[in-house]
Amino acid sequence: MASPTLAPASTKPPLWFALLLCGILVAAMAWLRLDVYPHTSIPIGYAVPIAIAGWTRNRRLIWGLVCIFIGMTAYEVFYVNPNSLTPVPQRIINIALLITDALVVATVVDLLVRYQASLEHRSLALERQTEELANQKQRLQTIVDTVPLGIAMVSLGENHFDLNPAGATLLGLPQSNSGKLYPLSEAGTTRRNGMMLGEKDYPVARALRGEQTSDEEVEVQLHDGRKIVVLISASPIRDRSGAIVAAVSALVDITPLKRLQEQFDLRRREAEEASQRKSRFLATVSHDIRSPANAISLLAELIFRTAKNPKDTAEIPELARELQRSSLSLVNLVSDVLDLNRLDTGGVELHVSEFEMSQWLSDECRQLSPLAEQKNLNFKCQAAHPIKLRGDRIKMSRVLVNLVGNAIKFTDSGQVDVLGERLSDGRPRITVRDTGIGIEPEHLSRIFDEFFQLRNPVRDRARGSGLGLSISKRLVEVMGGQLDVSSSPGQGSTFSVTLPASLVVG
Repeated sequence: MASPTLAPASTKPPLWFALLLCGILVAAMAWLRLDVYPHTSIPIGYAVPIAIAGWTRNRRLIWGLVCIFIGMTAYEVFYVNPNSLTPVPQRIINIALLITDALVVATVVDLLVRYQASLEHRSLALERQTEELANQKQRLQTIVDTVPLGIAMVSLGENHFDLNPAGATLLGLPQSNSGKLYPLSEAGTTRRNGMMLGEKDYPVARALRGEQTSDEEVEVQLHDGRKIVVLISASPIRDRSGAIVAAVSALVDITPLKRLQEQFDLRRREAEEASQRKSRFLATVSHDIRSPANAISLLAELIFRTAKNPKDTAEIPELARELQRSSLSLVNLVSDVLDLNRLDTGGVELHVSEFEMSQWLSDECRQLSPLAEQKNLNFKCQAAHPIKLRGDRIKMSRVLVNLVGNAIKFTDSGQVDVLGERLSDGRPRITVRDTGIGIEPEHLSRIFDEFFQLRNPVRDRARGSGLGLSISKRLVEVMGGQLDVSSSPGQGSTFSVTLPASLVVG
């Protein structure tokens, strides 16, 4: 923005007024010199009109008056007093002195006029520079107040700091604070890499000692309880001699970026874990499919050979049973894998119906009781309250059969209890508790992973595929519930299925 034209520091009279005044004075001097006192010199009289001309700061007028006075002097000497008794040399000297007086006065006045003009020019330039500096300061202040990052100014030795609006909002402090030196010390507790910072370690404090800091992350626990992560840069401010007089610090709240980075890192780790699980999944599926497939192929070959030899026909029923078990194992595995795929893609549909919990538990436990009887286990199944549910009975039965089957499988002595109840908040819960071998604490977080089996390192298909708990957990989550486990090695395990209260009818 251009600076407006500034008025001179002092004013001068109008030219017509100066000409009129000088004309009057010159006429008066001519009348006095040539008519009233023709034989008397009045040197000082030249100074008055020349000084008036200097007041107008018109140099042409000054030297014009000098020429008039020289002509007037010559006219007086040679025409008014041509017969003067004064010797000619003396008369010449007098003329020279008069002319010299006029020239000296005019020169002094001319120098004063030039000096005053120079001063006025410098004053005008200085005023323009001052105004430009004021405009630049205002523009800079507007920029500082507008930028969306905090800016702090700390003055050395004054115990005073200033903050722009963004910085004051960031730290929850007033924009100006006397008696306090460092904004961070007033904002709260500051840590870097988990270590608390003293005042001498603040970036702005180091800048006051001549050190420049760039992009340093600190964590600030504000007095209002908020915890923010701030990116700070600080630099010293020096005067013309190079001495440090203040320091400036820029602060940016990167808390949202840090949270985004943490989420990104979490998603990256989850993606890496998912990739690893996928690789393990494919490797395990390939192994588990290959085993029954090879067995089916081998058994089919044996049946074919046996059928050709009448002596071995008695072995065909046993080979057929083995073939059936292998094919059934393969079908179950493929079915489980397909179920996992549907659960991953959200393709599972719920077939809702109403049923009594006690009757449902009784029906399912009746089918499982022969397994418990084979191991001489005490098997109890009951509902603590009469509850009517509205949900997918088939999927709930699949979950229950899997949990009870595992409890019986891993319990060699003692009992397996199944309890249906309603919690105080209205949610129905089915609990399966056994006195089996239990699960080590370090394995509790992994038992719901696909193909994870604690005590089946050789992948014996007779002991399951390792997909039951994973499918059960996902089925429960599809129905809006949660599957929890608690266990103590050597004392048994407890699995609890807690369903939403909205599934209870009435």
